[in-house]
This record gives sequence, C-alpha cells and structure tokens, in this order.
Amino acid sequence: MNTAAKDWLSRFLDRSGVLRFLERRQTPQAAIFALHRILPADEVAQSYNREIVLEKECFRAFLQWLANEWTVVSLEQLWEDPLPASSRVCALTFDDGWEDNYRIAFPLLQEVRLPATIFLPTAYIGTNNYMPEERLARLLARIDTAGEQSLFAERFTDAVGGAVSPELLSAGRYQSIFKKVPLQLKIRVLGMLEQQFGGSGNNGRHTITWDEARRMRAHGISFGSHTVNHCLLACEHENTIANELQTSRQVLRQQLGDALDALAYPNGSYDSRVVRLAAECGLKACVTTEYGVVRADTDRFRLPRIPIDTAVLSDEASQFSLARTRTYVLRASRFRKIGPEIHS
Repeated sequence: MNTAAKDWLSRFLDRSGVLRFLERRQTPQAAIFALHRILPADEVAQSYNREIVLEKECFRAFLQWLANEWTVVSLEQLWEDPLPASSRVCALTFDDGWEDNYRIAFPLLQEVRLPATIFLPTAYIGTNNYMPEERLARLLARIDTAGEQSLFAERFTDAVGGAVSPELLSAGRYQSIFKKVPLQLKIRVLGMLEQQFGGSGNNGRHTITWDEARRMRAHGISFGSHTVNHCLLACEHENTIANELQTSRQVLRQQLGDALDALAYPNGSYDSRVVRLAAECGLKACVTTEYGVVRADTDRFRLPRIPIDTAVLSDEASQFSLARTRTYVLRASRFRKIGPEIHS
C-alpha cells in the first residue's frame, strides 16, 4: 500500500471513530518504542541509513502525543511493575548512543519531562569511529565505476566466503551478508577493502560522550548495554558473547556509577546461547527488534519493541500525522508481528 493510500485509510479510521473504539478494547499491555537518531530535516542526508532517522519536528509531535495520551514510564518500571488497568503505558528506548541523542533528543525529552533509556555500544562512546555497518556503507558510496563495483564485489565475496554475482549486490544485499559475519572477520574485511578502495573518512564525533551521558542520567535518562562493539551476538562464539556482555556492563558501571541491567541485542541478533549468557552475567531484561507489545506473560529476555522513524509517523507531505501514528501503533499493539523479525 502506497503512502497516499495509507494516509486515506488512517484518516478514515480516525474520523470514523474506529481507532478510538479499538483502542478502548485493548487488554492491558505496554509498548516499548525503539528509536535511533533524531535529526533536523537539513541533516537527515548525513545519516548513512535514513531508515533509523526520525526528524526533529516529527519527534517533538510524537512526544507531545505520548505526553497527552500515554503514561510514559522508565523501561525498568515497565518490566518490573504489574501492568496497570490502563493499556496506554509505554517506554522510550534509543539504540547506539548517537550524538544527536544529547544534542537534539534530550532537550525535547526535558521539555515534556519524559524518561528514556539509551543503549550504548561502549567502545564507540565519545569517539570519532564509525561502526562496521556504516564503514561499509561509506565504502560503497565511494565506488562509482562499473569496474570498481565488479572488483569490490569480487574482493568482498572472497573475503567473507561464498560468491554472489556483482549485479545482485545492492547496498542492502551487501549489508545483509556483512551483518552475519563475525566481528573479527568484519574488521579484517573492512581493513582490506579500505586499503584498496579508500578509507571511510571522518566527519567528527558520532556518539555522545561519557560526560554527556552523566548529565543525561541526572535528568531522567537511563543507560543500558548494546554490547562493546555492536556485534551481532548470534554470529559470535560463546566466549566472545560472554566478553561483550560482561565488559560492556563493567564499563557502564565504571563510567556512570551504575546502569540499567538491560541489553538491546544489536540488530536484534540473538539465540538460545545469547539468552542464557545474558541471564548468567546478571542482566534482567533484553529488548529485541521483533514487533509487538509487552504483555503479562512476555519473556523478559525477548521483549518486543515498536520501531519508530519518520516514514511510519509522517504523511505524504512528510509531516507528522496523528492518524498515521495511531493506526501504526494500534496495528503493532493488536498483532504480534507487523514486520520482519531478525533474531538469528
């Protein structure tokens, strides 16, 4: 369904009263919203992945809607306390600790006095380093001739194993293959490709600093683990998984005094080994990239979230649409899955 059709349908459901009727019939449940970057419209193009961006004014309107119609609680309160009689309870989470979380999102959260949790990949906090997926995206953006594209595809597939025809390797296909590669191999592959095709460059700091995290923590923002290196845990050896989980928690406590005993699985990657090791290292809850809402019987180590970006909240004119937003969230609340699940 195209954007115009979605706009028409959401407006119809809103104006007809169907949305309100369905919302009132919901059983007690809680939503965890998953966000990444909050950027002004003129900075969106700077992000290597627009699908993780929510524009600033859209975010402001989204927060106002939550403040007016939801009970917004901390993530810890959401999983610790019994669900209230009201079904309009939610928590806000951010993955990766992007610098705009402090520069743009934090002041807006303070305006409406809402809590949030930010999951940090500790090795990148306060650095100018790109995470592996962004390094790959920036490499791909530098390659423009057919000859380079063919050579890049050959070098890439030789390095990660297997062979794919160059014409089938879109940017998304490269990322899909790359994400499943163990961390140490990713680093070697990137080093080899950057040496041959040019480095990823540097545009300054990309994540918040520890000082900024401490200032945010003093004003209602909590912090959890997103591992050390943002590696896909289900693709790693058990020793690496345990080290990523334990070290990230240690660093968080050293830097912030304490931290939330919670983990966001990078890219939603987990399996039974990861769940077991997370529990063994003292974590109390883990959030996924699986669509859905939290119910009384939801497994704390497989908490679903509702992803939020500009596309799902805005209309055909790229403006915040209350009807689109309410329709989208209602679908996620009533149906277990409204998008792809990535957890292995």
